Amino acid sequence: MLSGCLSTKPPHKIISEVDNLSGKNLFCEEHNAFVTYSFFDNKRFQTNYYFLVFLEIGIRSGTYGVLNNVRYFYLKANKKLEILNLSDKSKNEKNWESKIYQTPKLDYYLDRENLSIVFSPIDYSEIKHKCKIFDGTVEELKESTLKKYLKHFEEEGNKKIYEQIREIDQQRKKNKI
Repeated sequence: MLSGCLSTKPPHKIISEVDNLSGKNLFCEEHNAFVTYSFFDNKRFQTNYYFLVFLEIGIRSGTYGVLNNVRYFYLKANKKLEILNLSDKSKNEKNWESKIYQTPKLDYYLDRENLSIVFSPIDYSEIKHKCKIFDGTVEELKESTLKKYLKHFEEEGNKKIYEQIREIDQQRKKNKI
């Protein structure tokens, strides 16, 4: 690369054993979603968004690395976004409608000091969501989060909203939107 040119890739360090998140799982919450992060090896992760407004789950994979500022991990999500529609509120994944979308790549940062996902690797960056380490497997995290997610729609105050969402989903399917 020529001197003075800007690189679009952040400066990564070699991942040491301390920086390897393999097998780690995070459960995070934001205003309208439960979010999970599962780290498969020393560079790959998957994030699942359980949207509390719609009966949809967004699944996206990506890669991670350590920046020169070792407080942060760089999270680079792929363009492929899978959306699972749970409009029938079934726990059986075979009944869920799946669609694949191509979206812009997303870059976030895991602040390992505060265990939060942030928009940029600086001390006062806006926090996207706070996380907790989930002590269990990827499958246990998925099962636990789905149970909490479906329970959210069964709570008395959310039942009416769920019914409205279901009606909108049925109308959307009828109109093939």
